[in-house]
Amino acid sequence: MEKRKALAALRARIEQSLRARGYLSWFFPPRDDGVRGWEGTAPVMLVALNPSAGRRRGRKAPQNPGKLDAALSLLYDQMARNGLADAHLTDVSKAKAKNSEADVTLAILAGVSKRWFLEEVRIIRPRLIIALERRATTMLKAWLPGDPRLREVSNYSWAWRFRSRKLKSGITPLERFKREMKEMGLEARDRRRVG
Repeated sequence: MEKRKALAALRARIEQSLRARGYLSWFFPPRDDGVRGWEGTAPVMLVALNPSAGRRRGRKAPQNPGKLDAALSLLYDQMARNGLADAHLTDVSKAKAKNSEADVTLAILAGVSKRWFLEEVRIIRPRLIIALERRATTMLKAWLPGDPRLREVSNYSWAWRFRSRKLKSGITPLERFKREMKEMGLEARDRRRVG
């Protein structure tokens, strides 16, 4: 219960800080189908780079926070299937940004984003930190240099978008993502037994 209270207080501070900086759109992964999203408190963190600005094929996505897009639904499904439903799901930056604007948003919010993330790490005390793409890994390696808990899986959005395209290895990005998530679920179980 202490972790949930601490996360709720941190979320309130983050929202207030983003509002004060002029950001009107942010995202904390919601609960859905048994996956706790931001509210997860197991000693495992899954970390994406930043929330999408919510645009799909040139149209603005519905502003329905209870409805996950297809790629996020894939991630939640794989978290549930692989024993990661209570893991803490978060982003390096909480402010929504289009892909073309993500680097600028990250640069502007880098210092405060790092403080918020390290506060999440302090609250969750993870035994495993899973970066959900290469750019998130780069940021986390800078913030947690040499940290042996850090792992990387493929970008779930990319895995969904190119789910039927074969890679050089002969499998699809979707198959690779599912395999990587299964491996992370097994490693998380192993680390819980040891710790």
